[in-house]
Amino acid sequence: MSKVVNNTLIYSIGNLITALSAFILLPIYTKYLSIEDFGIVSSMQTLSAILVIIVSLALERSIFRIYYDYKSEDEKRRFLGTIFIGLLFIGVISVSILFLFKKYIDQIFPSVPFSPYYSYTILNTFILSIINFAQTISQVKQDAKRFIITSLALFFLTAFVNLFFIINRHQGAIGIITGSLIAGAIVVLFVLYYIVRGINFSFDISKFRAAIKFSLPMLPTLLSAWVMNVSDRVFIAHYFTQTDVGIYSLAYRIASLVTLASSALFMAYNPIFYKVANDDQLSARERNDTIFRYNKIITITIGIIGILVLGASDIGIKIFFKKQFYSAYSYVPVFIIAFIVSQISGLLNLMLYQAKKTWQVTCAVIISAALNVILNYFFIPIFGVYFAVISTIFCNSFSFIILYYFTRKGYYIKLDWKSLSLILGFCLLIIIENYMLKTQSVVLNVLVKFMTLGILILFFKSFISQLLSLLKYKKIDL
Repeated sequence: MSKVVNNTLIYSIGNLITALSAFILLPIYTKYLSIEDFGIVSSMQTLSAILVIIVSLALERSIFRIYYDYKSEDEKRRFLGTIFIGLLFIGVISVSILFLFKKYIDQIFPSVPFSPYYSYTILNTFILSIINFAQTISQVKQDAKRFIITSLALFFLTAFVNLFFIINRHQGAIGIITGSLIAGAIVVLFVLYYIVRGINFSFDISKFRAAIKFSLPMLPTLLSAWVMNVSDRVFIAHYFTQTDVGIYSLAYRIASLVTLASSALFMAYNPIFYKVANDDQLSARERNDTIFRYNKIITITIGIIGILVLGASDIGIKIFFKKQFYSAYSYVPVFIIAFIVSQISGLLNLMLYQAKKTWQVTCAVIISAALNVILNYFFIPIFGVYFAVISTIFCNSFSFIILYYFTRKGYYIKLDWKSLSLILGFCLLIIIENYMLKTQSVVLNVLVKFMTLGILILFFKSFISQLLSLLKYKKIDL
């Protein structure tokens, strides 16, 4: 198996282990955190997601493309040194501005005090930008093992310190924020050693200009993606309480298992898609038929993942979380359907990237994000927290329609609408079952879910075997 495939599998497995482990820790966190504390932690994570873009200007993303323009090892090291110095400079300036205007920054989540929550989060985000830079170097140098070791070290150290503070010291939300900062500071010391060995400390203005020219156009897309994914919690915090943010965030995280598993699947599928799409040894019809079959497998796999999460979520919440969090389930079904739609849109993204129409993806993201903000701003105060969930599925569906429109005018491989309809039908069946069984015993609930699972397997058993064939794909020489 080629190094590309090996590295892809390592990235997928490592990211999956990290994310799943973080999800497994949720019941522990919610046991020792109040709903309000959980809401504060979620709010600070939301803030960090936007700050990491601001304090770096997405400069490290230019490495993926521009690094390969330089042929000699010395030029590559000088380029990485330029990016690192630029990243430090931009980061220090950004952090200084954030602290200087703290009385405005802390209005993002008015119920959360700037010190220590915002201040620790800002510092930790700056540290994470340096770690992200090191991880990017690992990727372009195809050093997948170092990438995964760093990721796992950061996760497990953060989990250990966080659990120490919330269990032994009973520090709640501030324990999580402090623990994350301490873990990041420890990991970045080792990361800096790796960075120093791989770069030349020199600043080349022409190289920096090329990197900025590449990264700045990406900022609208990245910021819009943040708006689509996490800005709803900002509105909820403004109009309601951190308790509402906590319940909403738990539902979002449970449903995001669909996104997590699908992302790992796409990491393995992306190189296969492009290899088939550009294989001159196949006719146009053969390429289209092959991609259609694989897209069908991807669609069904995403759907099955969503159905399984949906079927288990109501029981899982009752078993693993405190009673105060039970109301989170009311948001989960809509989130799951929204994420299924969003992940299947990823197939349309691949088609647009193949046609080199990346601006159309950017356009769809920005329009959907703007619509999301407008809807949340006007209607969350009127209809409550649940409207944020409705807005998510509406905007994801709207983005899907825009992307579908663009792909039909360019490189388009038809989607398997029959399978997609079956998936949505099963989701509706599970939602009805959960509603009818919510007052019944857990045993009866489990029995009904297993019967539904059996029906699901009968419908899609042939595609499960095809998925295994996809994962063992050897016909295409990667």
